Amino acid sequence: MKLIGDKTELDLVAWANSKVGNKSNLQIASLKDKKGLSDGCFLIHLCGAIEPRYINWDLVTAGKTDEEKK
Repeated sequence: MKLIGDKTELDLVAWANSKVGNKSNLQIASLKDKKGLSDGCFLIHLCGAIEPRYINWDLVTAGKTDEEKK
């Protein structure tokens, strides 16, 4: 699937993994990766990698329980 210009979903996933990967050992396989995306941690770390001031790390939980995921 083409997303923007000649970029594909695989390109986007590789870019996101490269931004997040070394910082938190989080990886996703695709944009539909339920295991990697269900707790929101990947997205939080991606936002933090793009702009660290976006995230108040004092408010971030591990996302282990349904309550933490909220």
